Amino acid sequence: MKIGIITLPFHTNYGGILQGFALQKVANNLGHDAITIYQAPKRYPFYRSILRLPVRLFKRFLLKQNVPLLPEKNHNAYVKRENLRRHFTNKFINKHIHTRIIRSFTEIKKFEYDGFIVGSDQIWRPKYIRPFLFDAFLQFARNWDVIRCAYSASFGSDQWEMSTNETEHCKKLLQLFKGVSVREESGVAFVKKYFDRNAEWLIDPTLLIDASVYFNLFAQASPSPAKGKDFIYILDSTPESIQLRDTFIEQTTHKTYNLSLLKEEAPLPVETWLQCIKEANTIVTDSFHVCVFSIIFKKQFFVIANPSRGISRLNSLFHKFGIENRVLDRETINSIKDFQPINYNLIQPILEHEREKAFAFLQQNLNID
Repeated sequence: MKIGIITLPFHTNYGGILQGFALQKVANNLGHDAITIYQAPKRYPFYRSILRLPVRLFKRFLLKQNVPLLPEKNHNAYVKRENLRRHFTNKFINKHIHTRIIRSFTEIKKFEYDGFIVGSDQIWRPKYIRPFLFDAFLQFARNWDVIRCAYSASFGSDQWEMSTNETEHCKKLLQLFKGVSVREESGVAFVKKYFDRNAEWLIDPTLLIDASVYFNLFAQASPSPAKGKDFIYILDSTPESIQLRDTFIEQTTHKTYNLSLLKEEAPLPVETWLQCIKEANTIVTDSFHVCVFSIIFKKQFFVIANPSRGISRLNSLFHKFGIENRVLDRETINSIKDFQPINYNLIQPILEHEREKAFAFLQQNLNID
């Protein structure tokens, strides 16, 4: 069957891109012809950054994030880094993912596809998908005779973020789905409570792919800058994350490679970013997908919780694999040497079982009855 995968715009999100890569590869391996559909990212003129000053004030003083109040001072440097990051991500997407970029979901016409997969990532989080939330529930295809399947879709939060009207409309659309699965354990309860549907709790698509597939992506590359070092990858530099990071550096006996989206380091190609995780000694991060790839590559890692990006997905991931003790905070940072190493001999059977569940779900719900 020809399958359209509906996901969030990739932007320059390495984890989001790799989950798209993985889900498409799995669908193709199951015998389908899959194409990933997403909206073109909007490019805003510079004056829009001035209009976002209230947002930056909110993040700086209420959320305690280390964001600049006047980004125009560093605008040229920021644009240069973003353009380089976009160069790397576009290169990976063009080489490894069959995509269709649309301006509106009305561009998708009846009979173009036999079915659709919605997922994964935070595709059902309103603040990330609005005003196209209903199309994330396949509203554009509501009258079509097609297969509808949600794979490991995420609400991204432990709090319900949809309005009453949004909830009721999405509930009607979800009744048309053949199969529904979510990425977070809390999502199972959300789907039952708000949409009156049963949902399976399944792993992120990146976990469905064997590590050897990712190795092949950087097989010919030079050693990564994190090889043999502790890799620190922080998305949002808050006062607490900076303090925890610095305390970790003080305690480690290894050299560190520190990469942050808000620092001046040049961006890395997607493949090198993956390679940094694979070749690092130990990893400290606030990124969900860095945690996922740490598991895939069987690495020792620690997490600095990042509430602004959603903690539920981290809690759910750790609960799934029985590694709840990986979170660093003010109480645990000074006892980091007492942390028990992750036993991947226990995790591997869990991962294999979860993969079997996921493949069975996709095979069952992508077949025409």
